[in-house]
Amino acid sequence: MGAGPWSGKRPAGREAAPGSPPGGPTDGPLLDRRADPGWGPVFAGLGWFVPGLQQRRMRRLRERGGFDGLLQLRSLLLAFVNAVVLIGVVVAFGLAHTGAGPDPRSRPAAVIVVAVGAAGVAVAARLERPLDCSGDGALAGSYRSEFFLRVAAAEVPALAGFVAVMVIGPAWLYFLGAPFSLAGFALAAPSARNLARAQDRLRLQGCARSLVAALRDPHD
Repeated sequence: MGAGPWSGKRPAGREAAPGSPPGGPTDGPLLDRRADPGWGPVFAGLGWFVPGLQQRRMRRLRERGGFDGLLQLRSLLLAFVNAVVLIGVVVAFGLAHTGAGPDPRSRPAAVIVVAVGAAGVAVAARLERPLDCSGDGALAGSYRSEFFLRVAAAEVPALAGFVAVMVIGPAWLYFLGAPFSLAGFALAAPSARNLARAQDRLRLQGCARSLVAALRDPHD
């Protein structure tokens, strides 16, 4: 069989980029999208919606040697998104303000929540630093650190809205902050688009390693 795109063989005269998966493409963007498992395995079953269940599933995969660091990051992101949504359900049905009239503190509180939300998204968008290309393990670790910093910044708006609800009362204050958190999570998400952008940053650093390959492989 010839050296076609699905044969696993490389055409003569073409060398694999360091860190690229075996049989992957060597020209164009270094991000090998065929190595990306997508989000399908994360959404398999109801584990993604049940708090803690997806994390236990990932631990079992690791014990069986099927650990995938990229899927783990995506599962963690869904856990944070679920937390914001579930808290919203609790706020809407369990902590709604039942006072006779509007609280005069609601308007300044709303301004504060929106300001905190805008700041949280801005911080999440700007949390970029050079990724460590000294090895696959270092590359994966530096990307994970950036991911968790972005998630931490994205959580602040929803937390501000929740505190405002607990202190003042109107449930709608939480729903001013929650959308900012979801927007921040989208910036932090290890999606194909965001990974491609990170891979472009690596290329500008002069790094030829594949970010997807580094994230998917365990580095104990």
